[in-house]
Parts: sequence; C-alpha cells; structure tokens
Amino acid sequence: MSFDEEPMTAPAATPKVQTAARRPRQNTPASLQPMTRKQPVQKRAEITVKTIIDAAHELHIKQGIDAVTTEHVAERAGVAIGTLYRYFPNRDAILIRIADKIMDAEVNETMHNLMYAYRHSLKQFMACVFERSLDVDRKLLGLGHDFYRQHARNISFAQHMGSKLSYQRTNADKTMDSILLDRSKDIKETDLILASFMLMRGMRSLVVTLVEQHPEMLDSPALAPMLTRIAMAIVAGK
Repeated sequence: MSFDEEPMTAPAATPKVQTAARRPRQNTPASLQPMTRKQPVQKRAEITVKTIIDAAHELHIKQGIDAVTTEHVAERAGVAIGTLYRYFPNRDAILIRIADKIMDAEVNETMHNLMYAYRHSLKQFMACVFERSLDVDRKLLGLGHDFYRQHARNISFAQHMGSKLSYQRTNADKTMDSILLDRSKDIKETDLILASFMLMRGMRSLVVTLVEQHPEMLDSPALAPMLTRIAMAIVAGK
C-alpha cells in the first residue's frame, strides 16, 4: 500500500538510519471474530449469515443499537432464533460483524484522505491518520460503550483497512516503515523501526486505554492534535 503515485522507496542509505533486521511482530487480528457455532460452508448458509448481518445492521441504523437483540435480528432476518444461534453464539458476535461493516464503509474515504495528506508534511499526514482513526472509533463506540470497551483492543481499523485492500495483516506496520524511511532525511530519530512500531502499536494502545477508561474523551477536540504532537516527538529523536 502506498500513499503516493510513485512506489515508495527508501532513500540512499545514510549512517543515521537503522537498517538492522526487523524484530518479529505479533499479528493482531483486524477484528475479533468470536467463534461461530457453525461455519457457513454452503452457498445457502452464506446467504443466511449475510441476511442476519444485514438485518442487524439495518436495525442499528434505523432504530439504534438497543434494538439489535438476537430476537429482533432473527425476526427482521426472517429466520428462526435457533438458526441465528447456529451461526452467532451471542449478541457480541453480531455486533462484531456490524463493526466490520462500519469499517468497510470508511476504507475508501480514508485512503483518499491519506493519499492527499501524504503529499504534504509528515505532521499533516499524522494529523490525518489520527483524525480519521478517531472518527472511526467514535462510530464504533456507537455500538455500545460496554461492547467497544471490551473489544477495542482486538478491533483495529488500520489492520482492517489493510486486509480489505488485499494486503497482509502486517501491511499497516510495513507501510509506516516505508513512510518513515521515505522521509528519513527530515527525521532525527535514528531507530526508525522502533519509531514505526511505537507509531502503529504504541499510539493505538494509548487510544484503546482511553476508550477503556474514559470513552467520553474521544469527543475532545484536543485529542487528535495531542496525539499528533506525541507522534512528532517520537520521530524527533534526541
């Protein structure tokens, strides 16, 4: 994944840029998918699952998240409650799939915004990253504070976006590596691999902790600028 028209390439090697072997990273799932009681393997089963998910999403949009109960979803989908439980063990399993649909809807606009921001300064690009990701977090919080506080650590819009664009799950990390290497002449931090990890995983952990402990602070207009300042301090080095 690249945010410029030309393929992103690392600049000529300089003494200050760390090029040591990458440390192994853990794969974080794009979203937490609770195990279903039965995996849809036939076309008819796939249609049933899609009908249930679409019914749940429609209820959420038209009546609000409180209307998304297993009973209401089954009724709206026109399936027996036992059929719903055959594929979705609980309400959270359905909400996870709604979260996927919410993130799906944000992918194209986010990519357009990031491609535009990438043509400008690194600070502008990072500000765009945080503004877009926080906007998605606010929409996911609409699925219920208790639900999102419980699952926020396993729902990553960056990883979801990478998977939807047919990249490996670690693509978001690799993209940040490339961005920092591409701008290494303007970055004083010498360990770009560590800086990339902190920007992708460390900054996300800060937001997740905020969601878990003070979800109301997601609405603060100071949050995105504050995260941007922290990100720029990471790449500033000593």
